Amino acid sequence: MPSRTAPPLGAIVVGQPRPFSDTDTSSRSSGRSSNRSGRCSPTKKERRLRQTSDFPLNRILLTDSAAPVHLLPDHVVALIQELGAIGSGDVGVIPDVFRATMRGERSRLNPLKDHWFVTKDGPDEELQYRNRRLRAIWKSSVECTTMLEHEAGWNDSVHGPLLDEALRDVLNVHRRNITLATINPEYRDADIELTGSRVDYGLFLTLEDSISSSLAGAQGDFPFVHMSMPDPTQTPLAVSIETKSLNGRAAEGPTQLATWARAQFRHLNMISLPRRLRLPAVEEMPIQDSRPLDSSELQPTPATSAGLAQTTREFNLMQAAVSAGYSRELPVLPLAFVFGNEWRVSFAQRVRGETLIWQDVVLGNTNTLEGCYFVLAGIQKLAVWAETYLGQWWRNLYAFHGEGGW
Repeated sequence: MPSRTAPPLGAIVVGQPRPFSDTDTSSRSSGRSSNRSGRCSPTKKERRLRQTSDFPLNRILLTDSAAPVHLLPDHVVALIQELGAIGSGDVGVIPDVFRATMRGERSRLNPLKDHWFVTKDGPDEELQYRNRRLRAIWKSSVECTTMLEHEAGWNDSVHGPLLDEALRDVLNVHRRNITLATINPEYRDADIELTGSRVDYGLFLTLEDSISSSLAGAQGDFPFVHMSMPDPTQTPLAVSIETKSLNGRAAEGPTQLATWARAQFRHLNMISLPRRLRLPAVEEMPIQDSRPLDSSELQPTPATSAGLAQTTREFNLMQAAVSAGYSRELPVLPLAFVFGNEWRVSFAQRVRGETLIWQDVVLGNTNTLEGCYFVLAGIQKLAVWAETYLGQWWRNLYAFHGEGGW
């Protein structure tokens, strides 16, 4: 059956932002989550993020008719529309061969929707294998919900297997559990209450060998990521995923992801500068919008001159970089938040001197079989988009730095 056309951005089904409440919990969260989040409550952290002078946080509802959508690249708007259509079941993603079986499993209170299904090409064994996998994930999700399973249990039996299944057919994107990875000191927030953020999973890009090896350089010291990793990874982070159990504090997740994304933006901003220009105050010069800088924005102020002792030669190099088409535009970063069985995705953007969080699109609910298919299709859509557009950002970075590397 043909898929429905994706609705316009303002009409997609999106989630409302969860309230940032100190009391948003039904019981104590797991020890790892409590230790990770620190002593400062989600409400206070959120307030600090919004009041900071360093690219303050501004959350924008996708349902807001006055949202400045013109700030988003067209390919991000299209992605949001497509994810919204998938998550609401308006686009067929379930192989039609399972329609009869699923219909027989439903009650009159929970009927099937014909537009969930689509004719799928490919070996029947492959479709059956995926269906069995998703049924196992569905069963595990229901068990975790019923048992009020801790976050680690959800990750082991539901989220990890679902990510693996979704990425099985996606080239050059893989997932890693980064629960223990911490933000490197040079990218942490100056506010001590905002320095301890971590997330659970990351989707990473595998770049062409010629690009990753050239960027790494002879010293192998190029920082491909903004976090501590057990290996000298040459795979950039594309999508960050934070999970919480149903007995955890839902308000912590979006705040952790926002803090994490701000650190990633600092990292991307730093590596986009030539090495000779990579000076502390220059790295974090505020930008007004996502466009190439002009020379007036590069004039050193008295404050930065005193701190940097910036030379005429260095300033001339920056002007030369601008003349050569150097742009400080940073990519939009997807941030997925999983609260028990519910998957949502927001998008972080650094623009106009702010950190914008466009929130949020519901991907699906793993407590139903169709929901597992919706989430899987949403993850695949995100991964393919990341491989295409974030991968291109890194290829452009390589082209800017040239064969000489970083």
